[in-house]
Order: sequence, then structure tokens, then C-alpha cells
Amino acid sequence: MTREPSPAEINAVVYYEDGVLTWKNRGISKVDKQFAGKTAGCLRPDGYIALAWKGKHILAHRLIWIMHNGAIPDGLFIDHINRDRKDNRLENLRLCSNNCNAKLRIDNSSKIKGVCWDNQRNKWKARVSYKGRQFHAGFHVELQDAADAVRIKREQIHNEFAAHHDLLMEAGH
Repeated sequence: MTREPSPAEINAVVYYEDGVLTWKNRGISKVDKQFAGKTAGCLRPDGYIALAWKGKHILAHRLIWIMHNGAIPDGLFIDHINRDRKDNRLENLRLCSNNCNAKLRIDNSSKIKGVCWDNQRNKWKARVSYKGRQFHAGFHVELQDAADAVRIKREQIHNEFAAHHDLLMEAGH
């Protein structure tokens, strides 16, 4: 993995204001003429903002976190609290141990995160993923019972990072 820049390296080329990074003057007339004072980065198809950094792409939210908090510890991620990948305000970013805020999969038959139909048992299966492991929350005849069970299990496992189906729908995801 590419070494991430230090706060000093980031602060030397961009400044942060309300979730937006802007290129600074760098004393290179051709570069400054093209970039200085302009918003840094571009919107990727997946909704994240990325910047070219020493020949590689790096996500803006990671740079913003590093600028203000230092290096991101190994095994941790930067999560957008409100699930809006373009909202890189510092108060919308947090460290987390996995991607608990993942979107509902497009192939989900129940339209409820963590609940799917089990053809062998003819019941709804409820489960929660965490760090590559599956945590079973039971098989249920009623969809609502499976939704309730997966919600309880998610809160036990993900704690304050739990992102429930109803909250995802309210957020438009």
C-alpha cells in the first residue's frame, strides 16, 4: 500500500474549509495558474471525491482526517456518519473498525439489510457481518421478525456504528 501523506505534506498543498479542499499556491507558476484557488479533487462514479497525489489517487475524506487527526491507524476506516460520500466535513467523519454503513445490496430480496430468504427452510434468514464473519440472528417465518432480530444483533455487534435499514431509507440510500 502506498504511504499516506503526513499532515504537513497535505497542508503544504491544500487548505480545508467546511469539507472542501482547495489547492494552494505552490510557487510553480504553470501549476499555480491552472490549480491554485480551485477545488481539489473530482467526483468518482462511486460518489467519493478523490485527488491525484504523487501519481496515485487518494480519497479526500482520508486527507481531511489526516490533516486534522494524524495517521489513520492500521485496520481502521474513515466513515461518513450521514452516509453522504461527498460530505467531507470533519464533523461528518469518524474512525470505525469496518464498513458498518454499507449500502443495501441491490440483489437483496427482502429490501432489509441483513435479511434474505432461505429456500431450504422457507424462512427469512437474519444475519450480520462483521470483520468478515457472519453472526446468525435466526430464521423467521415473518419478515418483520427477521428485521427486528437483525436490528438487535447489529446493535450488539456494531454498537454506535449500527446502520439500520429504516435509517438507510430515510437517508435516501
